[in-house]
Amino acid sequence: MIKSLIRLALVVVIGVLVYNYFLGSPSEKESASKIFNEVKEVGSSVADLLRSEKEKFDAGKYDTALEKVGGLFDKLKTGVDNLSSEQEGEISNLDAERKELEERLKDLESQGEDADSSKTENLREDLDKFMERTKRMIEGIESVN
Repeated sequence: MIKSLIRLALVVVIGVLVYNYFLGSPSEKESASKIFNEVKEVGSSVADLLRSEKEKFDAGKYDTALEKVGGLFDKLKTGVDNLSSEQEGEISNLDAERKELEERLKDLESQGEDADSSKTENLREDLDKFMERTKRMIEGIESVN
């Protein structure tokens, strides 16, 4: 229901803007033109941001993050004395997932420009989820110690 209302409002706003742009008074035309230009600028800014993130991704931004997390897991296993078996299992599961993500990342990097953008986006989402679970696990260990 709310989605329908939002879509309807969006259609109405776009309709009013288009009407004002072509058939409105000079001040309405100017206002609509200004809004269209601002939307265009926002769109180009978002495109620039996405290109920048893709370049960072291609440059190995996530490679080093995964390597650091792997080192962190090793330190947790050896450096924390009172880990529960549940926490040790969680660390092992996360470490296995880290290795799988590294393999997927290497596969995408080997494909270079031919990499499927949906695979790249899925990997980014999985990396974000992995990092969030790792953060929660570490916070849980810190709260116990």
